[in-house]
Amino acid sequence: MAILLFQEGIKAGQVLDLVQEEYSLGRHHTNDIVISDPLSSRYHAKIVKKGDVFYFIDLDSHNGTYVNSLKIKIKKLSMKDTLKIGKSLMILLNKVPDILEEQEALENLIQDKINNDFTKVLNYKGLPPFEKLNPSKYIQVQGNYNQLFIMNQINNIFSFTKDLKEAILKMAKFLCEISNADRVYFTGYNSLKNFFSPINGVQKVKKNFEKLDKIYFVEEFYLKLIEGKISVWLKNTDLSKSFKGSDNLFIVPIYSCFCFPLAFRDKIIGIVQFDYLDDKKDIPSEFIYLFNKVCPLITYSILSRT
Repeated sequence: MAILLFQEGIKAGQVLDLVQEEYSLGRHHTNDIVISDPLSSRYHAKIVKKGDVFYFIDLDSHNGTYVNSLKIKIKKLSMKDTLKIGKSLMILLNKVPDILEEQEALENLIQDKINNDFTKVLNYKGLPPFEKLNPSKYIQVQGNYNQLFIMNQINNIFSFTKDLKEAILKMAKFLCEISNADRVYFTGYNSLKNFFSPINGVQKVKKNFEKLDKIYFVEEFYLKLIEGKISVWLKNTDLSKSFKGSDNLFIVPIYSCFCFPLAFRDKIIGIVQFDYLDDKKDIPSEFIYLFNKVCPLITYSILSRT
């Protein structure tokens, strides 16, 4: 059975079994597949099945219909072709089991090798390098299985949590666990009005995680990070002494902290901060490298839900 996997856009992560002979796609609610995208026409395109062959047909749409990045009027489809309407990107695939079997095999490998202990993921050196597709969203990645493992966890959190704030809370808990931080919190950035607002965060209390009642940050410091598009690692400092004139202060004292802008392409939507409260803990160097790799996926996952 053929399926349509939504990779990008408002339906990202959804899968549709193509059981009908014809599907209409567009912004109007009467379409078989509603594409709620301002770049989509009311009746934008249709997928037609003739025998075992699928065709993608443009219905004189305003912004065009694309297959494998090429604008089309009518196109005979092959498996693994990508279809694009506005910001919605879809891929035509044979069946779901291939994806599920690949993901299950990966999870079994991780379970077998590291017993699913998050803190060991960053230090485990025995897994081979890879170059493959991410099972859950087909994002091309290169590196090691630690990176793929973290990307899978990110995808799972955002795929199975409907409420965005709750998803960010789960993400903060996951990042707190694998980074060995005392606190992790997300702060949103409004580029039009140039201001920050707290979103969600957690703190580690012994072996448990508690939601932060209040998130503190230094706005002028965050603005410098946004303007420079840089992340910083501040060590051995009491940040309250650096910003005496500020109304907003970090929760102090902090032995070290890691602040990273959430960026995807040219868009920056906020900052995530990792706090370490004493000199007995520090940021694993492997985590800094890995977070640089996966941060665009976290940002994209948040953007696709807003």
